[in-house]
Amino acid sequence: MPVYFILEENDADWRIKIGRARNMIARRRALQTGNSRSLRLVGWIEAEDDPGVEAQFHAKYAHLNVGRAAGVSSKEWFHLQPANILEDLQRAGISGFVAKNADAFEIVEYDRDAVPEYLGVWD
Repeated sequence: MPVYFILEENDADWRIKIGRARNMIARRRALQTGNSRSLRLVGWIEAEDDPGVEAQFHAKYAHLNVGRAAGVSSKEWFHLQPANILEDLQRAGISGFVAKNADAFEIVEYDRDAVPEYLGVWD
């Protein structure tokens, strides 16, 4: 079952949900119901041990959990942007996928702080 990354878009407060589902598109649609922000599937990793892979990402990004400041866990939502997970998707090799563009890992330019900007991760 794939471990997915669903982006909740907002210029001031980017969030990514890390979860798992057999049908990621249906899961995104279900999450969109009742959510005023646009949700986009930005990537996923095909994993045989999906609970273990999901738990690894939750642990890796625990310090960015959206409920951390309030002292409660929001479980699967993290203050991340798509660029934050590109390395994870690349590291997964042929099991990692970017939803938008086959060339999403192509660096198109660098910002003024020499941070790479990637093609096709989001509109």
